[in-house]
Formats: sequence, C-alpha cells, structure tokens
Amino acid sequence: MANEKNAQNNLNSYVLKQQNTPLFNVLKEYANRKIIPFHVPGHKNGHGVEKSFKDFLGENLFKIDVTSFDLVDSLHNPTSAIKESQKLLADAYNADHSFFLYRVHLPQYLP
Repeated sequence: MANEKNAQNNLNSYVLKQQNTPLFNVLKEYANRKIIPFHVPGHKNGHGVEKSFKDFLGENLFKIDVTSFDLVDSLHNPTSAIKESQKLLADAYNADHSFFLYRVHLPQYLP
C-alpha cells in the first residue's frame, strides 16, 4: 500500500499527465489502419521476415516499425506525437528538454 501511495505521489509531482502515450497511440492507430506500406523498412509489416524470427518477436512489432510521415511525426522536426512524447520525457526527468535518438544500422560499415 505504501508503494502505491508513493507512486501516486510521484505522478502528482509531474506537470504533465505521465499516463499519456502519444507516440504509442499513433503507432497503434497506424497499425490498425492495415496500410500496405510502400516505404522503408522493407519487411512490409513482417511479410519479408523469416518466420521463426517473426514468431519470436510477434507481428505487432513489425506493424509499428515505420519511418517518418505525418501521422507518426518526424524525429528530424517533431511537431506532434514525438514532440509531445519528448515533453513528457523532459517532465518525467525534470529537464528543460529531451530528444529521441535513433540508430541507423549500416552493416556495410560495421564488422
């Protein structure tokens, strides 16, 4: 009971509502639209992935593995879901700003 009360007190100390999940919400919306993608990544919602790998990770992972476009927003110039998520993260850590980074895998340059 004490842990639950402490957790609730911590949530009350935030300026923004930390239960919000703006980026996850738009990713779920995208997945539920059952769009056939013509953009990267090339696995096309998991259809191009080896079956045992897809079975291990699950189908939903591939449905939300998307690039930048209006619904999902852009890491280069966030204006909606990503921007709101970055504000939530900054609030959670009592920081002025936060930024999401991504890693591009370039196998031709890695051992």
